[in-house]
Amino acid sequence: MSARAAGMPSGHAAPPPPGGSGCVALDHGRFLRLRGAAGTTVTGVTGLLWVTRDGSWDDVLLLPDQRFRVPDDVPVLVSAFGPSVAQVVVPPRRATGWRRLAGLLRGRARQALAAAT
Repeated sequence: MSARAAGMPSGHAAPPPPGGSGCVALDHGRFLRLRGAAGTTVTGVTGLLWVTRDGSWDDVLLLPDQRFRVPDDVPVLVSAFGPSVAQVVVPPRRATGWRRLAGLLRGRARQALAAAT
């Protein structure tokens, strides 16, 4: 019987926003997709979770209180073997590209102003 026929939601669950955390309920046929999630921590709360990274043979099974920290920005899927709950902690987004450059220039401008006074 499919998850939909059993009255269970199917498809993917939404992760918390950058800098946030939350619990995600998963069941057979439901998964959590993490993209660009370097530094995100997935912790098993209940059940058995399966964490797989795109292109990696090193899948991880998480029991309650076990953790997995995403090492890079390779896409990750978290699925479950039956009713399970995962706690997901997403680090704040790092400034990249133009935002990072603007931050560096602001810092140097402040230093120059402080030195001039």
